[in-house]
Amino acid sequence: RNLGREIAIERIENSAKAGTPDTLVLHKGRVTFVEHKTATLPAKTTTKLQWRHKLTPQQRNWHRECHQNGGDSYIVVGIGKSLYAVPGRLVDEVNDMTYEKIVPWTIDMKMLGQLYKKEFTK
Repeated sequence: RNLGREIAIERIENSAKAGTPDTLVLHKGRVTFVEHKTATLPAKTTTKLQWRHKLTPQQRNWHRECHQNGGDSYIVVGIGKSLYAVPGRLVDEVNDMTYEKIVPWTIDMKMLGQLYKKEFTK
């Protein structure tokens, strides 16, 4: 979806290559890949998040390789009405995250837009 001249967002999830992220974001010639996940909170903040679908080994490999080659990727996690943007470089920690560990990555909708525009700093 082209959002004017400034930013284009394209859903790229496919079955041709397992692990490919859900979304490609193009902003002023820079590309960011985004995987979307949802989870629910457990009763205790020290217990692992309850994932609807965990990151697969193929998804973890994709983000790891992207990071190793200088690429930008994020895992954007929705928990209730809250959003969290975990950098792809932390992909090996995501499936085992607790609420306490994901909280530092809290974002709002404005910050999500900044992430897509590569103006995001956290």
